[in-house]
Amino acid sequence: MDIKNTQWDFYANGQKGVLNIKDEVEKNMLSGDLFGTPVSISWDEGANKISFAREIDPGKAPNLAARHPLLIQFFTGYLTYDSGGGANSFFIMSGLFDQVSYLMAGNHGRSTHSWAATYTIPG
Repeated sequence: MDIKNTQWDFYANGQKGVLNIKDEVEKNMLSGDLFGTPVSISWDEGANKISFAREIDPGKAPNLAARHPLLIQFFTGYLTYDSGGGANSFFIMSGLFDQVSYLMAGNHGRSTHSWAATYTIPG
């Protein structure tokens, strides 16, 4: 599937948002954004594998800033369902993400969560 210029409904860790996948910036690398945060996306079409990282700016998430001065999420997943193509067909990607927080004292925390995204071809 060509995932360029698509908008996915995105579900992760109890949050619903949007994953926008935009233009190819170089071979197998795409630009995009997740929850409004820019991401660089690696897409392996042969394996249907997607990978990207999201850095959360504490200034834009004041409720997290005191506990997580730097928070990075590393996402990996696969296109797991393709209903066949054509108008109103839908696709599902799902996977895991590691959330890593770096505290001022040099300590860090890590946790792993699941995510899923759906896309319907407009019809």
